[in-house]
Amino acid sequence: MPAFIGQKLVNTPPRKDLTTIGYPTYTNGEIDMIHAGGVLGYMHKPGNVVHWGISSSAGVGVLNLYAKDPVTLIRGKIYNDRVYIVIPRIFTELNLTKWFKVNASEGYRFLGKVNGIYVNQDQEETPTFNKSEYTQPEFSVAQIFGAFGICNGILD
Repeated sequence: MPAFIGQKLVNTPPRKDLTTIGYPTYTNGEIDMIHAGGVLGYMHKPGNVVHWGISSSAGVGVLNLYAKDPVTLIRGKIYNDRVYIVIPRIFTELNLTKWFKVNASEGYRFLGKVNGIYVNQDQEETPTFNKSEYTQPEFSVAQIFGAFGICNGILD
């Protein structure tokens, strides 16, 4: 089941340790992540009302760091880092009608090439993004609408 996907980090986690980035000092840092790529997977007996499957998505993305300038109070992007993302998942799906499914999945997001470093006012190199904050387990629940091939004849 090849497909294309895109994801965006819905919340913007705060970044409290930006007090020495740039000049003048930036405050109220927020991190934004977006990525797009493809999905490949397998569904076991997709015509059954309840079935399971495995999938993996992979793609490229960007981590953006935003902060508010203390002089102008304008929020702007002060740094970004291109990353690679791979997310293997296992899922369970429930066919409710021939055009509606509910899917619950769990997986683990791996980030690669997180290498942004900034030099603060004390000339110290500090990582902009911490890889361990984004390489972690994830869980999702989805409502899926559409025509599902094999399920159309079984769930009439």
